Amino acid sequence: MNACVIVGRANCGKTTFYTNFLRSLGYRDPKGEACPITLRWKRSVKACELVDTVSLVDGILPDAAARAGMARTLMLLASAYVVIHVVSAPLGAKGFRETTGAIDLLVSRYARRRKKYLLLANKCDLPGARTGIQELRAELGDQTIIPISATLQTGFHQVQEYLFNLL
Repeated sequence: MNACVIVGRANCGKTTFYTNFLRSLGYRDPKGEACPITLRWKRSVKACELVDTVSLVDGILPDAAARAGMARTLMLLASAYVVIHVVSAPLGAKGFRETTGAIDLLVSRYARRRKKYLLLANKCDLPGARTGIQELRAELGDQTIIPISATLQTGFHQVQEYLFNLL
C-alpha cells in the first residue's frame, strides 16, 4: 500500500492534522501512527496508508530515543510514496528561513524532486498566516501550497483532492 508520510518540525500541527483529517474522512477514533485510508473523489476510489511521524529538528538531539525517532522519520520520508509536509503558516517577524530552519528547506527540496509532494501551511486561522503564506510562496516558487487549519479542519477538501490526484 502506498504510504503518505506526514513530516514537519515540532509544534507545526502534524498530529492534529493526522487525527482531524482521518476524522474528516469518517474514521471515528484514529489510533496509532499509521492508518490505512480510502479516498473517494467523484466516482473513483484510491487507497493509501496515512503515516504520522516524530518531529524533525535542526541539529543532533542529545536524547538517544529522540534521535532514533527522528531516524525512523527520515527512513519513512525516503520510502514515502507521497510526502505531506506540514509547516506553520504564521512565521512572525523573523521570516521563513529563520522560523522554519534548515530542516524544512531540506525536506522541501528533497520531496519536490520526487514529485509526490504536498505542502500544507497550517494554522492559517491565526494572525500573521497570510504574510507567512506569501513568504512561503516567494521562497518556494511554483510549489503548490494548501492553507489549512488542522484544528478547525479547514482546507481538508483541497487536501483530499490533491492527495487523491497524487495517488
